[in-house]
Amino acid sequence: MSKVKRDKEGIPDNAIKMTAGLSLTEKCNLKCKHCYIGEKDLWFEKGYKPKEITIEQIEKLIPKLHQVNVKRINFGGGEVPLHKDFILIAKKLNNAGFDIGLTTNGTTFEIYRDYLHLFNDIGVSIDFPDERHSKWRGRKNVFKRAVKTLEKLVESNIRTEMNTCIMNVNYETLPQLYKLAKDIGVDMWRLNRFHSSKNDALRFGADNLPKTKGCRINNNLSCSIEQLKETFEYLASVTPRNQNYAIPDPLFRTYVNGKGVVRGSPSGKIAFRIMSDGGITPNVFTDQIAGNIFSDELSEIVQGEVFSQYQKRTPSGKCIGCASYNNCEGGDKTDSYLIKGNMNSPDPYCFLDTKKRNDFKSIKFEDTKFVHETYLGTIYVPIKNG
Repeated sequence: MSKVKRDKEGIPDNAIKMTAGLSLTEKCNLKCKHCYIGEKDLWFEKGYKPKEITIEQIEKLIPKLHQVNVKRINFGGGEVPLHKDFILIAKKLNNAGFDIGLTTNGTTFEIYRDYLHLFNDIGVSIDFPDERHSKWRGRKNVFKRAVKTLEKLVESNIRTEMNTCIMNVNYETLPQLYKLAKDIGVDMWRLNRFHSSKNDALRFGADNLPKTKGCRINNNLSCSIEQLKETFEYLASVTPRNQNYAIPDPLFRTYVNGKGVVRGSPSGKIAFRIMSDGGITPNVFTDQIAGNIFSDELSEIVQGEVFSQYQKRTPSGKCIGCASYNNCEGGDKTDSYLIKGNMNSPDPYCFLDTKKRNDFKSIKFEDTKFVHETYLGTIYVPIKNG
């Protein structure tokens, strides 16, 4: 009998490769209207102090990540470079062999300008094609700074993404945003549809939130089904027929007959988030905390009951008999949970023809180039080589 090959950490070569989101800090220098982390006015009102992970905790965290075969880490926030030990932590994780992605608002470039070699890719958020972006994020000149940061990253030949959150207030500007991405020359345009998260409900308890806010943050920004369909139609028009990259968003992947690393969404299957207090969640937008990385065994957390809901979904409603179910597996579980309160409910934004069959096309984890190809339910549109 041949021996199972293992890597230097003792992990079998055929073990599932995973991606972890890491929220080093909840601190941020902006006040974005669509922030999924939490509403800053509510934090101030309740005297809440943003949490962050220490460099000492990172040293304890690294071996636990290796044990569950994490290969990639995405720094999300807060604005992560504001952490006082950001560069030291990035160095430690880089030296430990992780591919690191950074998602940033583009205003902190000077902090990591001389350390670009530590990152696999860097994505800068731009949600409007002009100064409306600055007004939306609550600070002057944010748009110009974000564009300038992307231009410098492109000049440095690092893998770059322009990141856009799809909302009912900006979906009509996507053609202009696409042109902006082209003008800057980024590698990829990464888009995520807006999710009205439960992070403040998790933080303060749903019963302690003002009734006007409810459990979910800024739920008035979600697109309608018709608006999302219009968005998908446009994005499909600028998506190449032959793709050499993964599209994690299960609905859009099915719509354009694209490729994916896993069926359905990566969340809870090959991806999870580490919150700033060490909490582990399969989905950063929900209130589902499965354990704490500093007090519990990570291997047990990712195999536990909370994660199993993402790994074993049962079709219901329009998903029963859908010709493409084995590809999208009911769509994005995020809104099934947030809006319908049922993980097995069909994605409430699904408009796909259930009679049209688009089979799952697999792409290997190691053949993807960007961290988010194996992380959130993301839409990718290639720009530089599209």
